[in-house]
Amino acid sequence: LSNSENVTIAKTQAQIYGFIASVFNHRPDLDFVKTLRGSSSHFINDLAMGVDLPTEVNLGMREMADFSKAAERKPDAQVEQELAVEWTRLFRGLSPQFSPIPPYEGGYIVSGISDNEILLSVTQFYRECGFSIGEEYQDRLDFIGMEINFLSHMAEVEAQAWELGNFDQAQFYQDKALEFLDEH
Repeated sequence: LSNSENVTIAKTQAQIYGFIASVFNHRPDLDFVKTLRGSSSHFINDLAMGVDLPTEVNLGMREMADFSKAAERKPDAQVEQELAVEWTRLFRGLSPQFSPIPPYEGGYIVSGISDNEILLSVTQFYRECGFSIGEEYQDRLDFIGMEINFLSHMAEVEAQAWELGNFDQAQFYQDKALEFLDEH
């Protein structure tokens, strides 16, 4: 691939990871509802109808497209509340009868690794790659939103390295992101 293609790919990955991380890290608000009603709605519909995706991904895209279409007839505040309730149910684990296990890596590892070992490993990855966590962040470092935010950061710094012509550094960030995906 050319250098400009590598820059474009890394920037696109950073945007996609950034969007996904924001969905996990921030309870939906009115701005999010407006985004859903805008160009995102068309993007979701296009993906649901025209792209060859794995079956479970396609079903998820269709559910999002159906929700987006139904939401068009509802007031913004109602859609915001529905999304906020579902977000809380899915990502905060209110109770085993109502919610799935919250999306912390430690809750899904079955290999006998302790939560502390997972948190230490994740923290070492973050530190080694120069990823800083804002003071406003109040969740565990193995929360899926934080881990995806880290991958967004990795793609951003990779893109910057490609732009500066620092190919070794770009490859380092690319390799570390793949290693993180494999391990976490």
